[in-house]
Parts: sequence; structure tokens; C-alpha cells
Amino acid sequence: MYKYSVSSLSARSRFIPSLSRSPLFCPLYQSKLDAKHQDKSYRYFNNINRLAKNQPKAHTADKKNLVDVWCSNDYLSMSTHPDVTSAMKVALDTYGAGAGGTRNIAGNSALHLELEAQLAALHKKEAALVFSSCYIANDATLSTLASAIPDLVYFSDKMNHASMIQGIRNSRAKKEIFNHNNLAELEQKLAKYPISTPKVIAFESVYSMSGNIGRIPEICALAKKYGALTFLDEVHAVGLYGKSGAGVAEHYEFRSGDSSVNDSIDMITGTLGKAFGIVGGYIAASARTIDFFRSYAPGFIFTTSIPPTVVAGAIASIKYLSTNHKERYYQQLHTKMVKQQLSDLNIPVIPNPSHIIPVLVGDAAKAKWASDKLLSDHKIYVQSINYPTVPVGEERLRITPGPQHSTELRTKLINALASIWEEGNLKRTSDWEKEGGRCGVGLNADQYNKFLDVRGWIPTEESIWTDDDFKKYSTVAKTGYIDPASKNDYNFNVLPKNSQKNDKNIKNQKKNDKFQQHNKNNDKKIIKPALNPQEFTEVSIMHLLDNSIPKALKKACYGGSDTKIGCSWTQFSGNINAAIDYVALKIDNEYVSYQHDSRAKATYFMFYSKENAEKCMNTPIYYNGIALELYQTVTLEEGTQIVTIPSTNSINIRMVVEAVNNNFTKNGIIYDFSAYKNKISGKFHTFGVKFLFKKTIYSFEIPTFLEIDKF
Repeated sequence: MYKYSVSSLSARSRFIPSLSRSPLFCPLYQSKLDAKHQDKSYRYFNNINRLAKNQPKAHTADKKNLVDVWCSNDYLSMSTHPDVTSAMKVALDTYGAGAGGTRNIAGNSALHLELEAQLAALHKKEAALVFSSCYIANDATLSTLASAIPDLVYFSDKMNHASMIQGIRNSRAKKEIFNHNNLAELEQKLAKYPISTPKVIAFESVYSMSGNIGRIPEICALAKKYGALTFLDEVHAVGLYGKSGAGVAEHYEFRSGDSSVNDSIDMITGTLGKAFGIVGGYIAASARTIDFFRSYAPGFIFTTSIPPTVVAGAIASIKYLSTNHKERYYQQLHTKMVKQQLSDLNIPVIPNPSHIIPVLVGDAAKAKWASDKLLSDHKIYVQSINYPTVPVGEERLRITPGPQHSTELRTKLINALASIWEEGNLKRTSDWEKEGGRCGVGLNADQYNKFLDVRGWIPTEESIWTDDDFKKYSTVAKTGYIDPASKNDYNFNVLPKNSQKNDKNIKNQKKNDKFQQHNKNNDKKIIKPALNPQEFTEVSIMHLLDNSIPKALKKACYGGSDTKIGCSWTQFSGNINAAIDYVALKIDNEYVSYQHDSRAKATYFMFYSKENAEKCMNTPIYYNGIALELYQTVTLEEGTQIVTIPSTNSINIRMVVEAVNNNFTKNGIIYDFSAYKNKISGKFHTFGVKFLFKKTIYSFEIPTFLEIDKF
């Protein structure tokens, strides 16, 4: 009768009569379980083992039985990305498997501090605090907040996640529940209280089971009007939306350039376990708010901190997604395609403006049957969602396309769902229309508008990703614009064929040493490795302080009058994208002070032809869809040119390095360090970026290239 037999329990629980065979408690447990089976809400856990090197495939209990996973919250498959897994392996070898204690006792590492600083910067807040999960983050912070603020009143969206509901309950503070996204009701409830009454509005950006989004700008405006704090859960949005993956609040800024929405959020919670592909949760807010939670939240204080391996993976994932857009571009593209294909087949998709595809079934038993049939007959895993996660009568299949769901896999899914709907005689959109509609499915225009008002839905046509967003991201993701209505095969493969390269660090280091020795022994020989990034394995950084650099370069460096000019040099024998990102991160984020006369830094891109260098200088360079203005300032030698940008707060060197790479990866980059050392002799052409540093007497802030000898 039951999925779980005694044999599935641990030996420890099997042989403790007071727990497993108690005559007093077992009947009580059994009656509760019987009720779950009766109302079809009993949860069955499928044995699904996702394969790191074959996403989105998994095997079941039978390792030979491969299935396609279509419901993972690892939205971008970052859990298997080489940058992430490599960082985790290094941390494992360096720091071991566990954190060693709570954050207060032996569990507070440099990695934890770096991750929290990174999360604070991501959300443009003063500080952040990492928890073991976002459930704990929401529960702990919301329950603890009321202890510091007397007479606090919570205003909570009816569709908020269980963790937020639990946190508000545990706070024992007064609460007002408003219907989902109902701004008029929210304002009515806010107006009941004096402006002096402390208030917190708690809501989400993307609601996980419906795919609907919160009315963030409007709620922020009401909060300002009535003196309320805002608490926004961005769990299903971080990594997926915004110019750096900070979520929906940042996406509004990306679209309009207006940062007021993101700035209006007082507290933002997020997860490391969905788009970032790891595990853990966090909150970002003002420094004083974070210090309060650090000092008082039991869910943070009395638990072992997350392991350094997890922290290292999260850092790598956030760094990657802050500047790389290919994964989320393809995820959004595939989502739009699947939604349209299901709609064409009259299969009922609950309308929403996000990346989530809820397919309405409307019956718990049938939803479970459909999920089982997909798995057994079609080798497709899509989990059914029943009560209490969704209301009774709104049971559904929850589909989450990812970047690696190719045309072949999408076609297989669509055909399988068509077969299931036919075989099970499941209700289609037209059937729901005859019954007056449900969950936004099968409604005429008037009914749909009423539904939007009553249920607080955001119409599908107000998709978070607009057509303009697709065009912007197609530029920065280097995909070329792809029409979402197209049915052509645009397969995404995030893992190169030699993705195992990160498991061979020792071998690769030997290859890199050999490469550098070859350069040393062949000063006049130009080494041109193949430009296929999949073949690159190593990155090394070298620093040059050379008195023989032409005088023109010194003049190009503002304030430079000494004989030694510090120039960073990047030698690639590894993945170009990873190398450039690595160099840029070092330039942006790590500074040390030296008491010598370096005045500026310059990063150069060497092209094989003058034409390519000129093309680079004359072609608009885009970063996050925004054109960057480049300036040609000096010719170093005959045919060798340098281009600079203004050193401002809005344009930094990392943006330009990435933008150039996005636009000119095929033009060829010279990899020979000795070529520049020998003054190039007019044979090669450079694209350079000048970056000016704060200048004081005998002290200049410069990147730490001097200390870097390998990647």
C-alpha cells in the first residue's frame, strides 16, 4: 500500500521500538497518513539522479534507465558548470568537507566573508548574511525582526511562501494578509494604522507555483507612502533576471535605467540553491540590519555554517552569472517556445510572465497519473504539484525549461504531453473555457481582465523578458537574435566536450609550463594556438615592468613621467572567456598599495591584422545592451594602436574587457608574451584599455598582478 517499506528505513530507526512501534503514537501517525492517501496529497519521492556531465539527463534507481528532467530548480544547470565544480574541488582539497562549527565558533572563513560581500554588492546593499537555506533565512529574519521593533505589523501577500508565513507566525507580531497583488486591499489595510506604527510588507518577486510576479514598483510606492519597510523574496529570480542576475527588482533597472525600484527594497532574501545551482540562503540589507540578525537570529546563530566547498561554488556561480548571459538567454528562449507550442496544442498553460510553465490538470489523482506516465512511458520527469502546495482543484504539472533543453528534447516533451492528454482525456484549454475557466485558463477577454483584478495576476503579455530584452541579451550573450517563434534547433551546450579539463589541474599546469618555456626559447617565433575555446586548458598571468616600452605609451598613461610603466599582460593557453573574466576580476576587485612609481595599468588585446584592430575600434561595443564609447588616443608604433575609455564610475575596465571579448572573439588574439617584449615591430595590433588609479605621493593603488603566476 505504501511507497516506503520498512526496508527503506535506516537500521537505527528499525530497531527502536519506542519510536517505530509505539502503541500510543503509531495509530495517530497512521491516521494522519491515511488522510493524506485519501485526499491524494500524499507525497511520493521519485528516485532521480541528475548526471553532471549529461544535463538535463538523470538516471532512476536503475542506472541504465535515463530520463529527461524537466522540473529542476537548478534553472541554469550551474550545479554542473566547470567554473563551479572546479572551485568546489579546490576548496575541498584546501579546506576539507565541513565548516568546522557555527559562524561564531570556528566556522567563519574568508570564503564566507567573500560570499557575503559578493551578495551585498549583487543587490547593492551594505551587507548580507548567509544561512543554511532560504527557508531558514525567511523564517529566522521575519521571526526575529519583531523582537527588535515593538508593535510591528506585518502585511503579507496571501501567496507568500511557507517560509515567510512561518516566520511571521513565529514572530507573534500582528499581521494583515492581503489577497495576492491586490494593491487596493493592501493600501486599505495600511491606511488603518497611524504612520508611526512600524510596518513591514512581505512579498515575493516570482511566485514559484504560478509563475506570477509581484507588483514590486507599486508595492514600494505604497510602502513609501505609509512608512513601511519592504521585505522581498527573490528566490526564484536571482540569477535569472537583471543585468547581473540580482532578480526582478534589478531587471526593472536594466530595462529603464531607473534604480529607484531596487533602492526601495529594504530587505532582500534569496537562495543559492536554484539558479546559482548550489545550496543555502541569504538576506541583504543595511549593515545595521544585518548585524542585528547576525546577533539575534537563532536560525543563524545556533547552526553549523555551510561548508567551504559550498561557499566556493556559490562564489564562482554568482561571479559567472553576473557577467555571462548565455544561460539565462536560452532558458528564457526555450520557455517562450514551449509555452507557445503547448498553447498551439490546446494544452492548458496557466498564463504568467515568468520562466515557469504550470500546466493545469485540476485533479490530484490525474496529475499524479500524468507525471507517472511521463516517467514510465516517455522517460520524462515532470513532478505533479498537489495540495497543500497549490489549492485543491488547481493541481498541475510544473515545467521549468533550461538552457540545455534542445529542440529534440522539447519536441519529445511536447509529443509526450500531447499523448498523455489524449490517453487520459485530460481537460484542454477549450474544456476549461466551457466551464468558465480556472486559474486564468480558458477565459474570454472580460473574464480574463476580471481574473487579473481579483487574483492579482500579471498578464502574460507583460512578460518580465520583453522582446526588447531578448534583443539586448542576444547581443551580450553572443547568440545572435533568435526569434522565439522559430522552431529551428538552437541547442545550448554549456559544457565543452573536454569539460573534464578541470579535473586535470596538474597535467594542465605542466602543459602551461611547457608553453611558457617554449615562448622563452623562441622569442621571435609567434605561437598561434587554435582559437577554439573548447581546446584551451590553462591561464597564466605575467607582469611586465619594462624600461624599453615606447615613450608614446608613457604619454598615454595620464601623469606618467617615470621610466617604468606597469603593464598587465595575459597569456592564454586556456579558455578565453575564463581568462578575461579572471583578469578583469583582479583589476576590479583586488588592489594593493606599492611605494613605487607605477602610474597606470593597461590591458591589451592583440590582433593578427590591422584591419581587425581598426574594426574593433570602429565598431560599437555593447555591454548589457548599452553601447560603450571607445577612444583612440595614440599610436605606439607604426601600425600599433591603443584605445582607451574614460575612467568613470559608470564604465569600468571589466565591462570593456568583457564587451570586447563578446564582440571580437573570432578576430584572433596573440598569445606570445615575447612578441610584445620585443616591441612588436609593427606586425601586430593592439586594442588596449587604459585604467587610471587614485594617485598620491609615492603610493599608487594597482592590481595584484605581481603576485599571480598561475590561474
